[in-house]
Amino acid sequence: MELRDLVLIEDEATYDVESLWRPRPIDDFLRVPFGVNSIGDLVSLDLKDSALGGMGPHGLCIGATGSGRSELLRTLTLVLAMTHPPERLNLILIDERSQFHFEKLKELPHVSAYAFDFFFESSSVVDRLRDIIHREITHRQKILQEAGQVPNITEYNRLRDAGAPLPPLPNLLILINHFASILENVPDFLDLLLTICRSSRQLGLHLLLSDSHYFDFATSDYTMHRLERFLSYRIVLRTFTPAESELLLGVPDAHNLYNSPGKGYLKFGTTVFRRFEEIVYVSSPYRPATGTRSLHDSDEESWLLSPSIMEVVLGRLIKAGTTHLASYAIKEDLAG
Repeated sequence: MELRDLVLIEDEATYDVESLWRPRPIDDFLRVPFGVNSIGDLVSLDLKDSALGGMGPHGLCIGATGSGRSELLRTLTLVLAMTHPPERLNLILIDERSQFHFEKLKELPHVSAYAFDFFFESSSVVDRLRDIIHREITHRQKILQEAGQVPNITEYNRLRDAGAPLPPLPNLLILINHFASILENVPDFLDLLLTICRSSRQLGLHLLLSDSHYFDFATSDYTMHRLERFLSYRIVLRTFTPAESELLLGVPDAHNLYNSPGKGYLKFGTTVFRRFEEIVYVSSPYRPATGTRSLHDSDEESWLLSPSIMEVVLGRLIKAGTTHLASYAIKEDLAG
């Protein structure tokens, strides 16, 4: 499965960006395919609230080192940006350990703030993120009020799509990688996460928390249960222990995914979970749709040195984003 098959385009270097950015019916809004199951059917994450038929708005992505978790996060982020214009979706990307995971994706026109490779012992990034979130909550509440006491972001954008002269109000996905380390070292971070969760349904905030482990964190004393009641979906790749899989899925199966990067489970609600056998790797080298080469061709080395699929798509999205309104004029480096 390749990215072009996932989003139904011919070629990542020539596809029509605007066609994928057209308004989507509510069933498809914030629905992001990322892989396939054992019979080749697409597996998708739906970030919408359950009241709108989705799995969200908040969830977890857990996978041990080498499970494919970082690539999955890149795929989710890129596909969301390909299928939603910046006036309908904004992103905040946080990764306290390494900028490698999201360094290129920060250039997306959807990204309003980011922080990579910062010293998590310091609370400065959390303080700056807290300021942004509180400003954003106030800003969104004001927009809904000025539009005539519109009850929530979904109704607001229905009015806007119907032609009402309203400013853009995009949903906001906050993706935080290695969140357990941040919480462990900056306990006040929990209060910020709870603020995001409590404001989500009316204001269109979505939280995706990711880490390589869950067991030690979930059984510690810093009240994960306060967050868990807001987390309605879980993406689980290989776990370090059977007990960790049991906590996340209710079964030990995720621990048994040995030597199987890109395989895992998507669970939402209390009982439903789907297994995926493959995720789309957007970090793979780009190959044109015509004249596709195999790894056995004589110019194998030059093919491997070609730009990645993600880099090719990113260039097109950046160019297209210059003609679209985003909710923020400036990208903010929270760790800078």
